[in-house]
Amino acid sequence: MIQVENVDLAYPGGPVVLRGLNFRLAAGSFHFLTGKSGAGKTTLLRALYLDHRPESGAIRMFGEDIATLPHEALPALRRRIGVVFQDFRLLDHLTVAQNVGLPLTVAGIDADKRDRNVAELLDWVGLGDKAGTYPPRLSGGEKQQVAIARAVIGNPSILLADEPTGNVDAEIGGRLMWLLAQLNRQGTTTLIATHDQTLLRDYATQAGVLHLDGKGGVVQQPIMSAHLSATVS
Repeated sequence: MIQVENVDLAYPGGPVVLRGLNFRLAAGSFHFLTGKSGAGKTTLLRALYLDHRPESGAIRMFGEDIATLPHEALPALRRRIGVVFQDFRLLDHLTVAQNVGLPLTVAGIDADKRDRNVAELLDWVGLGDKAGTYPPRLSGGEKQQVAIARAVIGNPSILLADEPTGNVDAEIGGRLMWLLAQLNRQGTTTLIATHDQTLLRDYATQAGVLHLDGKGGVVQQPIMSAHLSATVS
């Protein structure tokens, strides 16, 4: 699903932070992306969701080398990738339902179909009663649940999440991991950037780990099972 070959990545307008990256993520796999602060986790995620081109090397997704793909071809690929940002990136002037449905609105999906999909997805993440609420009135955990719903509304093949449990307590973090695990069990290739040692302790025996070593390289630990399983405590 994702194949990275001899890739160098730099901070936007800055120095190269990752050098000679080589790894592969199989379709339907679940991996954590770890490394100390400043090791390049967010930079790598940005490259994988097509927001940042590598300095050199090849990144192949869906059979295409995104490092050389024309810019006009990128939007179609982006629609196959769901992204959960650390800072949520919700629009405060839109309701929860409008935020979640925004990707379908932009894609020109029929309003009735969009609204049905949004309602079903909000029920799934446990926010069916928050459809008309605006983001400033949500807790941090609720905002993250909305962000997950928005990321998967288009049924992406790949889900990338940047510290999805970083701003919530352990109970909500467990709920969020359950949601991500369910998506993975349905076949979504999932990569979660995290510094949370609890997640690694609880789930890494069932998942693969990409560890950025802080020297510009990556160490890949093999995945232990095809899909991640998780329960809500």
